[in-house]
Amino acid sequence: MDKDDEMILMLVEAVRERPILYSSLAALNSNRAGYVKAWQDVADAMNKGVTADICKRRWKVIRKCHVKFLRNGIEMKTPGIHERLRFLDSLIQAKQDQYTNRSSSQDRLKFNLNLVKLVEEYPFLYDDQPRCISRDREAWNKIANALSDKLTSTDVKKCWQKLRKKYVYFLQHALQDNPKRIESHMHFLKPYMKHIIITNPPRKPARMSHLPIVPKSSRIESYDHLGYDLEDKDAVFLLSIVPHLKAMTGNQRRQFKMSAIMLSAEILKK
Repeated sequence: MDKDDEMILMLVEAVRERPILYSSLAALNSNRAGYVKAWQDVADAMNKGVTADICKRRWKVIRKCHVKFLRNGIEMKTPGIHERLRFLDSLIQAKQDQYTNRSSSQDRLKFNLNLVKLVEEYPFLYDDQPRCISRDREAWNKIANALSDKLTSTDVKKCWQKLRKKYVYFLQHALQDNPKRIESHMHFLKPYMKHIIITNPPRKPARMSHLPIVPKSSRIESYDHLGYDLEDKDAVFLLSIVPHLKAMTGNQRRQFKMSAIMLSAEILKK
């Protein structure tokens, strides 16, 4: 067994000893401080100079692979890994059972319509204003309770995020309204998505096509007062990102900046 496999098994064991990281209670975010501390404890237990964020992301990959193993029999390469992950089996099966009652398209549409109507009643869950975590959590709990006593707020929030992505795609590609399409019932989101609407979508949508297209010369001339050498490709690249940042909401910009800082720090440690 190589060192990477040993680290994976160490991570699994460290998570197993802290049920708050994988139980339904954690999904409810009822103890956020304890949840954050538990991940830090996992990082400390690894004793390999890794951060809590790296452990968390690695765990998500491991859990996702174990779900694939349970559904399709696709095994991970690490010896004995699935035996160590048996403590997740009942939780994964329980969550799978929650969705079996919505297997037909008609049931899915009915469920999604109810979800959309409930979310619409809480504008702060989808507007472009700064988020309030406690207020959001309370709203998602109320929505989950109104939909089903078997669903957690996290389950419902994930369903909503998927629907929102479908609506973004719907706008980008100027698709036709249809009562049987859930997107046709989500137009209350449109005022908050002006920056991503494409009135004349290309045949093959380009990556990040919802972001503004700014000529290279304009990008550089707009920031020439900063004193960067225009021959510096790194500087030119960074400046080219600025128009994209301007198109984001405040929350999106914060997420982008934090992700960039964390990713650069992780790369520098290698």
